[in-house]
Amino acid sequence: MSEAEVGDDVYSEDPTVNRLEALAAKMLGKEDALFVTSGTQGNQVAILTHCRPGDEVILEAESHIFLSEAGAAAALVGVLAAPGIIALETMVDCLASRFGNTFILFSEKQYTWENIVFLYSSS
Repeated sequence: MSEAEVGDDVYSEDPTVNRLEALAAKMLGKEDALFVTSGTQGNQVAILTHCRPGDEVILEAESHIFLSEAGAAAALVGVLAAPGIIALETMVDCLASRFGNTFILFSEKQYTWENIVFLYSSS
């Protein structure tokens, strides 16, 4: 560690972070990637990207964001979250009413609630 080449990652001067971000982008088939220091920070970046203060985040009652992130979404972003058990059909209806058919729902049979992914476009 003491001999590692380092720099300020904010200015893209850290070669290790630069390589990590490039590798992650390549693995995910994306143009670029961002290194964050924790899963909580990554979740908050995602929420900040898609929400504004006063928006609502749909969370399952047992989700990591709701149980383990100390209200970060409310404190840092100003979004509201309410616990509950969300039926898959309710989630689909909720997303469809807001985004139309521009999201992809991966099968509940193949994934847990922690890793069901919704993708949508704003177009």
